[in-house]
Amino acid sequence: MDNAIKASCRNGEILMNIHEKGIELIDYGCGLKKTSADQKEYAEGFGFGLHIVREIASAHGWIVKIENHDSRGVRAQILFNES
Repeated sequence: MDNAIKASCRNGEILMNIHEKGIELIDYGCGLKKTSADQKEYAEGFGFGLHIVREIASAHGWIVKIENHDSRGVRAQILFNES
């Protein structure tokens, strides 16, 4: 959530969806730098926060997805396991 607030434009919108399959957070900032999928977490602007989220999610069997959203912004998802 902190990264979404920092990345969004002034008076920008941040959407958070919570449902039985997981959590989705969308900001309308500048998006991710163009890097390979494996390098996204190391691109400028990503610190320990994403690493901690991925470690916690992994311990629970959840999946973390971070991707550019539409023409700008980022979609971050934590998908719960189906069990």
